Amino acid sequence: LAGESGGDGALDRFQLTNIRSAYTQGGQAEFVYRIWPVVEFRTGYQHLDAVDTSNKRALPGRAQHQFSGILNLLHPLNGLSLNAASVWTGMRPFFESSGDQLEDVVQVDADPYLNLSVTLGWRFYDGFRLSVRGENLINEGDKVFLTQRPRRFVLGLNGKI
Repeated sequence: LAGESGGDGALDRFQLTNIRSAYTQGGQAEFVYRIWPVVEFRTGYQHLDAVDTSNKRALPGRAQHQFSGILNLLHPLNGLSLNAASVWTGMRPFFESSGDQLEDVVQVDADPYLNLSVTLGWRFYDGFRLSVRGENLINEGDKVFLTQRPRRFVLGLNGKI
């Protein structure tokens, strides 16, 4: 359960509660297209049915729908590569107490969000790779319902010894 938000700079109150009886079931489908070794495209869908049967409501934080996509491009002659990955996650229910009583609980639906990451790489000489990666490029996040790192960039150098 999430408590009332204290505002910027203040602490939020959270309380973990045990669920007496629940189930999680679902399905996943994926489509892959390859022109090896130059192009790979993947797209997928996941459906999740997650229910707290003891309280007759959805399990908190679990999205019913999620779509994903990945595009990998590789130029084998010059060692350049591109990887773009995205995941769209649908609305997620949470339950918030409206006071100190656990019985006063209301459902709060967190907005859907899209996560996008892109990596550019260059493999040079034998066994060296330089890369730059952008994560959470759309800068999605919510201080209560989606605590994740803000947009960031990472520069990498890998080598074999």
